[in-house]
Amino acid sequence: DQESMEFQVLVTATSNLEALADVIETDLASLARKVADLSTDAGEETRAMLAELYLTVVRSVELTVQALRDNDQRAAESVVMLKDGVGEQSNRLLSRKAERLTTDDPEYLALVRLQMAFVDHMRRIYTLAKRITKDVLPAALAESA
Repeated sequence: DQESMEFQVLVTATSNLEALADVIETDLASLARKVADLSTDAGEETRAMLAELYLTVVRSVELTVQALRDNDQRAAESVVMLKDGVGEQSNRLLSRKAERLTTDDPEYLALVRLQMAFVDHMRRIYTLAKRITKDVLPAALAESA
């Protein structure tokens, strides 16, 4: 029974890791190409906020791999604890974009749409990472996450 449960966790984790990789390979790569084609750039503060969100999500993926590879409960709990940070960082970015939105420059509007897509993809990656770690956590902790 124990081996069967471990196998099920690994199969589920593999499926979620593949979905996570698809977001990176397909969605983020496409976004990067589109941003490269724009002649307008994000401001320094927005770039810093995007980088902060990106680094938090990268950390969640690293911790997820550690939790899965080592059956590390602390790493899994750390991923779940990043939830509020990811949400707060995303909301700050969305609020900033909403406050500064102008319709004068079509390039700027395109950039804002791409930035919002980036935020959505970061949230999706985090959600998949968290879903994987819930399988590593004991049932009582996973339910509260």
